Amino acid sequence: MSEAELVAFLAAQPSGAICVSGDDGRLLAMPARILNKDGDIVTAEVADAELASAFDDELSACVVADSFETYEAIRGVIAQGPAVRVAGQRPVVALTVARVATFSFATDRRRSRSAQAEPD
Repeated sequence: MSEAELVAFLAAQPSGAICVSGDDGRLLAMPARILNKDGDIVTAEVADAELASAFDDELSACVVADSFETYEAIRGVIAQGPAVRVAGQRPVVALTVARVATFSFATDRRRSRSAQAEPD
């Protein structure tokens, strides 16, 4: 995804999960929905205020969000960085993006088809 496609994708407020490492080293994931991207900050609403309290102290986290109207149109984003709870009524977490990766099955499928069409 280009930067413009990424901004448009996140503006649609896709759902997914926010993940952190627990005290025991295991991955903890909680449902989340992207609310906004402003510069390098991605805000996400988590499913439960109690779960959001895990972010009262800054944690390294990963936000994964995707959409899939059809199998061929699966698209998504994975963003990593430090995250902290945002004060307010809703359980919201702000993640400062240190790394981001995007994926699109539609783009991958077009690449696969063109690779198959090219002679060896």
